[in-house]
Amino acid sequence: MRIKDTIEKIPGGLMVVPLLLGATINTVDQLHLSPIMNLLKSLGAPKTEQGYYEMLQIGGFSQELFKDSALVLIALFIFCVGSQMNLKIGGKALKKGMLLTTTKYFSGLAVGLLLGSIFDPWSGLFGLSTIAVIAAMTNKYHTTHIIVF
Repeated sequence: MRIKDTIEKIPGGLMVVPLLLGATINTVDQLHLSPIMNLLKSLGAPKTEQGYYEMLQIGGFSQELFKDSALVLIALFIFCVGSQMNLKIGGKALKKGMLLTTTKYFSGLAVGLLLGSIFDPWSGLFGLSTIAVIAAMTNKYHTTHIIVF
């Protein structure tokens, strides 16, 4: 079987497929279907406080990875990527990230203050206040840049 080759045909498959598999198993598990409950009982799965048997109630790293959160998978991915870097590459990435972040912050601040000086700071341009423009343009979770003319 060529499972890895099949998974790699999907864009981002090594991350997406395990996440979708875990989400699917967790969704089916939350339905508490009697055939699945009987199978889990026969396999010796522990009973929960509510009286159900859960597929992913296995404890340890596996439970954190597939049941409780995808954050563990993301942290594991970042750890693996970081372990392949040396300090020289990390310094370049840090320098570039700081440059992009400060440029984004100060350009957003400049546009917001410019709009605040031209228009009313509370109602602003098209109903956007100065603080709303600054917050939107300097938002660290924003992947696209807002250009206000």
